[in-house]
Amino acid sequence: MQTAEDMFQDGFMSAFKAAQSFKGTSEAELYTWLRTIMVNTCLMRIRKKDILKDAADVAFQAEVPDDDVGYERIDQQTLIEMISTLPVSERTVLNLFVFEDLSHKEIAQKLGITEKASINKMYRAKAMLAEKIRNYER
Repeated sequence: MQTAEDMFQDGFMSAFKAAQSFKGTSEAELYTWLRTIMVNTCLMRIRKKDILKDAADVAFQAEVPDDDVGYERIDQQTLIEMISTLPVSERTVLNLFVFEDLSHKEIAQKLGITEKASINKMYRAKAMLAEKIRNYER
């Protein structure tokens, strides 16, 4: 929890320092600008701590999750809690791919990993999440 609070504070400090560079005129533009700063602050912290050092280009052997895992049968809060239990590297790639709508090439550039490692982490995240959902439904 302390790390999240630190990143939140660091993000707002970065935004405050860069406030003069904001040229938007709408609330939506301000939201987008702040969101970008917050995401980049978190990514910089992850890269600095080298949390993704285990993001090797090694193939992950697991059952391929099908597209009908049952995500829609899980309430949003439970799904968020499941995602939060994923390992940091898998969770980071999943969040960037799904919620930030970044390509694997963009994720690789932001995280300092290879594109293949990003794809591998996404695959692992989907497999782990599918397993959590299967176990939840039992």
